[in-house]
Order: sequence, then structure tokens, then C-alpha cells
Amino acid sequence: MLFNYFTNNNFFDNYSGIENAILLHFSEIRGESEKQLQMHYHEHIEIFYFLSGQGFFVTPEKKYQVKPHDIIIVNANQLHTEYSLSKENALQHFIIGVDNINLFNTGALLPPKYKNVFHASFGTQNNPFYNYYQKLYEEFKQVNPSYILKSKAILIELLIDILRLLQIDTAEQKISSNAVVRTKEYIDKHFPEDFTLDDLAANVYASKYNLSRKFKETYRYSPMQYLSIRRIQEAKKLLRETDLPITEISGRVGFNQAVYFTKIFKSMVGITPHKYRITYESIRQY
Repeated sequence: MLFNYFTNNNFFDNYSGIENAILLHFSEIRGESEKQLQMHYHEHIEIFYFLSGQGFFVTPEKKYQVKPHDIIIVNANQLHTEYSLSKENALQHFIIGVDNINLFNTGALLPPKYKNVFHASFGTQNNPFYNYYQKLYEEFKQVNPSYILKSKAILIELLIDILRLLQIDTAEQKISSNAVVRTKEYIDKHFPEDFTLDDLAANVYASKYNLSRKFKETYRYSPMQYLSIRRIQEAKKLLRETDLPITEISGRVGFNQAVYFTKIFKSMVGITPHKYRITYESIRQY
């Protein structure tokens, strides 16, 4: 059986020039100073990925607080500097210098706030940009055969995903049904983990507002409401089928505090976890 797939002209396909991007440097910064250094600029774009620490990224127009798994994209000729919140919590980050491209002049009617600086927070390493930076790091560290060509290929993938990410807050952004389904599947699989609505939205290249609206239209609940429902469903199963302490069940289903778990459980089920277990055992014995 033969399946043919044809190109469909859209903004990304029409954006010629991305293949001509030049990777100028790949840098790793450890122990960024807690003192604000003098502002400077470059004649090329810089893309920051923050691995650890807390600090600030500053331009003459705005001060951005940065934390692990944040990304900052700075346009060419934009004054900026960055510094750590403290010496004990110093910033560690990667920087890519890219020339011969302007991500902020794509013709896509980007919101004005994206004119020279773009800031996104992912919360965890479960995002494509973390993987790109790790791949680039390994290529430059190991100097494998054809590592320059491989690095260029990784850079192109990274830039394409940035172009997609830059679209997430446009008013015309539409959330596909597939993105909503993938969000539900992600929650079903990762519900014991700690993540936010921002993380879910970034995972499908959507704004959190549009994703939440479309998700609720499809499943009657917002993504975070569904997360609570999924956790409580699993907690009820563990209460029925195991003798695990309630505090351990709380942690297993994604609640860091047993008191909060009990509060949510009671609000959704009508009784406390302890009462639920006793009631179920009484019915089973009967």
C-alpha cells in the first residue's frame, strides 16, 4: 500500500533563510556573578538555556527573573546582561550565538512584546530545547566525526521549534484536537509528577489559555482539574487494593502534602481517604 504526502505551503515553509543560519559559538557558563555586569550587545542573536540557579536577565526596558529550564532569546543589537540571585545559587546556563538569521522578523505579525526578547519557562527538563542543548553539548565535547555538520542539523531543528514557540500567544492561534488528546495522554502517564499548565502548553506549542479552553470544551474539565481527577482516581484504587499508608498513597499519586491530599480527596469524593477505605472494606466484607 502506497501513501503519498505532499508539501503544504505555510508560514514555516515559506520562511526561507533558516537553513543559512550560522552557529557562531556554543558556550557553557557556570557560576555567573551575583553582581550585575555592564550591559552589552552582540551583532547576532543569542539563545540562552538556564540549567540551574536563580537570577535575572536585564535589558534597559525590562528585568526578567530566570530559573532552571527557562529559555531567553535576545535579538541582535539588544542591550542586556544577566546575573545570579546569590553566590550560593549561581546561574548555570548554555548560550548559542546564531548569525545570518532574524527570528524576530519573520513576517508572522508577532506580538509587540516579542520585538527583541523572548522569555519562556518550562519548569522541567521535559521540553525539546533541553534535549537540543544536551545534543549540542555532546557534539562539541566529544568532537565526533562530522560534528560540525551534525551541530548545524541540530541548530536547524532548534530554530524551527523556536519559530513555532514564538507563535503561541498570537490571537489567531488554534489548538488542534490532536494537541488536546496528547495533553490528556501526557497527564494520564505523568500524573504523579510535578508540572504546571505552562509545562503542558509548552509541550504542545500552545498558549495555556487556548489549551485550557479547548481541553475544557473536549473533556468538560480544565487540564489541571483533570489532573486532580486522575490523581484521585488512582488514590481510590490504591485505597481499595492495598494496605499502603495514606501518606504514602498521597505521595504516589502526586500530592506533596498529605493534608492537602485529604482536602482535595474530600472535596471530590465527599469523605476523607480514611473514611473511604473503611467504607469500602465494610462493603467488601458484607
